Amino acid sequence: SLHWAPAPVGADAPAEVFSEARALQHVWEIAGGDRGAGWGRGYRVVGSQALHQAAEYLEGELWSLKNLAGARDDLDAELAVQDVSGGFNQKFLLTNITNSYSHLRNLALRVTPREERARSRPALLVSAHFDATLGTVGASDCAACVAVGIEAVRTLLSDPRGLDAPLVLLLNGGEEAFMPAAHGFLSHPWAGSLGAFVNLESNGPGGYDLLFQARGEAAKAYLRAAPRPHASVCAQDIFSTGAIPADTDFSVFADSRYGNLPGLDIATINHGEVYHTREDTAEKLAPGSLQAMGENALAVVRELLADDEVTSSAKEATGGGEPGTYFDVLGLLVVHYPRCVAVWLHLSLAPLCLMAPWALAMQEKRKGSKRGVWEVYAEAAWSAGRCLASALLAVVASGVALALPVALTGNAMGWYGEPLLALAVSLPAAAAGLVAPFAHQAEEAGVFGRRLVDRKLAVHLTGVALLLSALVAINTLKGPLPNSGYLMGLGALFCLAVAAMAERQPEGRVWAALGVAAAAAFPAVVNLQMHSIGWLFFIGRFGVLGSLQSAQGYILPELGLGLLTGIMLWAAASWYAPVLGKFIGRRVCWALWATSLVAATAVSLTRPAFSVEHPKRVLLQHTFEVVEGRAASASWVIGSTDLFPIQRVLASSSEAVSRLPWMPIRDEDLLVGLFPVTKVIQDSLQAEDPLLSPSDLEHVKIPALRVEGEPCTQDGSPARCCSVEMSLRGDESTWPLSMMHSVKVQGDLLGWSLSSEPQVLHDAQGRAFYAARHMGANLWKFGLVRGGEAPLELRLAGCVADPSDSMRDFQASLPDYVSALSVTCSVFRAQC
Repeated sequence: SLHWAPAPVGADAPAEVFSEARALQHVWEIAGGDRGAGWGRGYRVVGSQALHQAAEYLEGELWSLKNLAGARDDLDAELAVQDVSGGFNQKFLLTNITNSYSHLRNLALRVTPREERARSRPALLVSAHFDATLGTVGASDCAACVAVGIEAVRTLLSDPRGLDAPLVLLLNGGEEAFMPAAHGFLSHPWAGSLGAFVNLESNGPGGYDLLFQARGEAAKAYLRAAPRPHASVCAQDIFSTGAIPADTDFSVFADSRYGNLPGLDIATINHGEVYHTREDTAEKLAPGSLQAMGENALAVVRELLADDEVTSSAKEATGGGEPGTYFDVLGLLVVHYPRCVAVWLHLSLAPLCLMAPWALAMQEKRKGSKRGVWEVYAEAAWSAGRCLASALLAVVASGVALALPVALTGNAMGWYGEPLLALAVSLPAAAAGLVAPFAHQAEEAGVFGRRLVDRKLAVHLTGVALLLSALVAINTLKGPLPNSGYLMGLGALFCLAVAAMAERQPEGRVWAALGVAAAAAFPAVVNLQMHSIGWLFFIGRFGVLGSLQSAQGYILPELGLGLLTGIMLWAAASWYAPVLGKFIGRRVCWALWATSLVAATAVSLTRPAFSVEHPKRVLLQHTFEVVEGRAASASWVIGSTDLFPIQRVLASSSEAVSRLPWMPIRDEDLLVGLFPVTKVIQDSLQAEDPLLSPSDLEHVKIPALRVEGEPCTQDGSPARCCSVEMSLRGDESTWPLSMMHSVKVQGDLLGWSLSSEPQVLHDAQGRAFYAARHMGANLWKFGLVRGGEAPLELRLAGCVADPSDSMRDFQASLPDYVSALSVTCSVFRAQC
């Protein structure tokens, strides 16, 4: 949208008006500025002192809201501080894991209207998390979300209109640990009365807030009420494929195994290059972004509170399922239709497009043409093949133009963090590839003096319509984007409309051009808006898409940008490529490609990949391998979360780091403490820590591990039951408050106490194993049940996030453009 950012409202605004300035005060209190220095609570990893302090502050703010509600004669308010422990099975990063947690802290406020009918209705949940991930103060993710939730509820409580249903504001203290706190809240007595939810999230500190996931009827309420609606079911379809390495509390609240609630997931979406880095600070929040999110959230919450259709569907089958197709047009209007209509509407395109070549053949026959119907179908099929070729050429042309200079200079990703620059280097070549298969039209007899919509263009358009309608049908029925057929469907309708002009186009090229432009207007706006949002999102996500072990890895980001731009351009404009081919000949295509090549060369020669403002994320683990209760060795493990090779980072580090004997990690299980995040980090390198001698290792504090077993029975059969306990030992005042624990189990595992049923995984060699992780208190206890005679093989890790002196020294030796996600892990072997 061109008008997404309203003017921020000051702190002196009337109480019943949402104020960004008032919300920002909470952000500064929780996250602070200048990378967390000074004002703010610092790095709020689960279990940290900073998170505890943030919880204390937020509890005080909820007491203020409770008192505000209590001052009214039409509302009752309760406050709950919940200490949650438990475990559940989930899929994260396309991996089945068990997530265990203990003593996580949730803060919740319930406001109930006193009027009998309103009081008896299901409650609406508004949720945001106040913890942050490793290495960031998390101003946008998600101190800003918490601030918006608090200010929105404060605004509601100051409105004399009151509430139409109970409202629960949840501030949860454990989302970044793979959503355990949200799962824990579902055990609270208030959870049983919920009817719907709104989850506030962030992908970065800029841009407007986007409804990118919805369940049940809640999407209708958003589309009706949001003053600046921004919504895309295409984003939901992509997110649900697992192609984006992320997840939110929405997946817990909406999961039929857990919350089973209709609801909304709303997040700010731009500037993802600072997401989960040290640069996610209050200063980076775009002015107006909190105002926009707050005004939308406030209006949508009011609508959901008043909507019987949504909130009464709690726990019913009608409350779940597909939300159908929904999208906005520049934030000015919204379109929504249910899944059943989407299936019928999107599939109906196929027979319509299938008839188009026949209709074209009949027109020619009336004019005396001897061309047969099947000849026209063959020509249309050939044009459909040209359209597929344009997708391939758009990707290849852009990727080659970007990769060639980098192959010569060795300097990649100079466009990172600068979307306009990334567009300038990749779009011209992609456009050349898009148009090239149709560029012959501009050269055969010249453009001027010919009919704009002639027979050849009509055939090309019917062929493109056939291809697009087939892709829409496949996607709607069995594809990865079942609700997003409207994007290509609009393009197919444009093709049919313009192809029909071959028979009845207005006299004169100007009028014909106006007719084509009119037919293209709506498909162009919808497609360019959606695909530009997607392109910007993925450009920001290049820093977290994962790494690979490859000697030519520095070229991969350029090929990735070419792939992204080519695919997005083709998806957005393939239906218009035949028309462009009337004006753009092969020479112009080569000129466009050369433009990208020159621009990419200039960028590669003059710009580094990363900067202080747009840092590179690096996983850094100080690893202690434990044998017989003592640290036997110490090493450093470092890896990338992006395709830019980690070797380049080490080469730019100080000699204390760059001269270490770095080798590929010798045992992937050394990273078990961060599983399954390590699945996307494939370039990890390891080097022995030269500063720790054997005598130094004897004084390293490591967690205590105890594994005990005894014979037992399982379902009447002999088995062996083992208890496992890992905890910090020594003077706890010198330790962090919490640890991150993980376990990998191989063998005949019949069951464990961590969840209802272990979920089996397979490693690269096809061997079965089971994985679980734990966040919260420093003591982790669980039980295992083994079948058979062979012992269970356990790999366990206990990790702490608080940096040691050694960790600080290592981080200081890395380039200033590195944002490190740092942990210290003790790794154990054991048997049951």
